[in-house]
Amino acid sequence: MRLDGGLPTFWRASLRCFPYESFAASPSIPSLVMQLTVSLLPNNSLPPSLVPAQTTAVVVDVLRATSVMATALNHRAARIVTFEAIEEAVAWADEQAQSGERPLLCGERHCQPIAGFDLGNSPSEYPPQRVAGKTLVVTTTNGTRALAAAAGFQHILTASFLNLSAALARVAGAPAVHLICAGTDGHITAEDTLLAGAFASRCVEEHAAQIGNDEARLAVDHWSARCCADLPISSPLIADALLDSQGGRNLARLGMADDVRRCAQVDTHPSVPTVVARQPITLQ
Repeated sequence: MRLDGGLPTFWRASLRCFPYESFAASPSIPSLVMQLTVSLLPNNSLPPSLVPAQTTAVVVDVLRATSVMATALNHRAARIVTFEAIEEAVAWADEQAQSGERPLLCGERHCQPIAGFDLGNSPSEYPPQRVAGKTLVVTTTNGTRALAAAAGFQHILTASFLNLSAALARVAGAPAVHLICAGTDGHITAEDTLLAGAFASRCVEEHAAQIGNDEARLAVDHWSARCCADLPISSPLIADALLDSQGGRNLARLGMADDVRRCAQVDTHPSVPTVVARQPITLQ
């Protein structure tokens, strides 16, 4: 029997890329199979079957926080310490300066650099000569909030297109993986959904993961519709999709289209920012 009979073209394309059997729950699937779920916003309710203490959380803020974090650690930054509030970031940096070298203050609010900070939120601002060996104190509009929302999970890492394959390799063998999309000001974003779909699709293919909730299916469908037909994964195709998103259009309007194209590059960085401490949240 044809699975795609009578379905719209969009759904038939999705099924050709990722067969329905990959997503269907089956009593024959062993309990050790990876369960892959997605929250398209940090405050979305978790799937009832999800146990945070046994789950690896993957935080996604493609434009631009998790792309910047991958870039900074790839360029040998010592660590990244994150805060939700600007005041908290400044206070912690001041405290550290009393006993040693002052960390670099980094981040943005509503796409714009923060007054008095050393660096903004553009990957191009984080070359090795600027960040190697440095502690970076980061606060952003959405990405650092998403990291805070993930604090209850056993393992936490961040992903972007820049380190997609490296992040996928890092979750190999995990019993459950939950992607948390940062969104923008409480709204779902196409760019984070695109990365979540790419990640989920690759988990199905490479780790025999079982898709566990509708938000994950929606992400896979979005990825399938925008990028599945182009194999291998094409950075220009991803750049087009990101520039077509609201976040991409916002950055382009501010003269930051090059940031979007940089964040669309695939597998340029092997580093996977991973939470190593939680008070404050610290990644290495």
